[in-house]
Amino acid sequence: MPQRATDGRLLTKPVEIQIFRQISPPGQPYAVPFLAVHPWLDLKPAARTKFQHGSQIIYEDRLSPQQFDSELDNLFTFAVVTLTRSFRGRPRRSDVSNLARTELLNVSSPITGLRVVEAPHALKLRWSPPARGLSHKPLAPLSGYRVYRGLKQFARSPYASTRSPSYADNQFDFGTRYFYSIRALFAKNGYTAESDDSKPTEIIPRNIYPPPPPNGLEAVYAMGAMQLIWNPSTAAGVAGYNVYREGNEPPKRLNSSLLRTPTFQDHTVIPGRRYTYWVTAVDVNGNESSRSTSVTVETR
Repeated sequence: MPQRATDGRLLTKPVEIQIFRQISPPGQPYAVPFLAVHPWLDLKPAARTKFQHGSQIIYEDRLSPQQFDSELDNLFTFAVVTLTRSFRGRPRRSDVSNLARTELLNVSSPITGLRVVEAPHALKLRWSPPARGLSHKPLAPLSGYRVYRGLKQFARSPYASTRSPSYADNQFDFGTRYFYSIRALFAKNGYTAESDDSKPTEIIPRNIYPPPPPNGLEAVYAMGAMQLIWNPSTAAGVAGYNVYREGNEPPKRLNSSLLRTPTFQDHTVIPGRRYTYWVTAVDVNGNESSRSTSVTVETR
């Protein structure tokens, strides 16, 4: 949407939008005189708000199945003129926009079978390749797919592209609701076209993945206590550690609360016995790692 007049001042009057359209056979250049006829569509200020999304106007020229079949492979040329009206209703027209041109390609029906599966470091998407076109004519060559992601069901801008019917998204936040949809992308004669959106698939990734176990555990018996030390975890989100022991008893956790530092003293050992220790790491979501390499020490 234009925001300023040609003299640089902000527009204060309501803006009317006129869209011009020409349909021509492939290979035929556009004819500029189509801009001299009546506009194909006239969006008055009151109707324009329905199609305004932020600073953009998005209007869909939807064709019936019969129109789609009859116009397939033809070239569509569009241009836009905006105007304001004075208090007497006289229009002040802008210059003509750039001309936007595309060939009407035979695209597929919406992609089906979209699935989103959570993995430790990515959300993995898979879907079924397109099976048939909107017309009975041959499909335009498939050039890949566009992935759309949003916090609402339908995203306006593509999030990623891929040439295979799968995609791994590793840029996400746990606990955030995401909606994904896929469009098949087709290309021919330098023009591209997308299928309609697939049915959106929703996912809220949950962090259920434990951190790696600590390493470097050492234990020394001295002064009537077992001194344990291990390397601090470098994994993101680690909140602390647990220490476990087994001897002449079932395995048990020795610390009553999470240890914030990688050290521990066990004062409950009895001289003349063998004890085995291991430690685990716990992240901020309460996920506990597998056990570290254990160490066995005899108290003498």
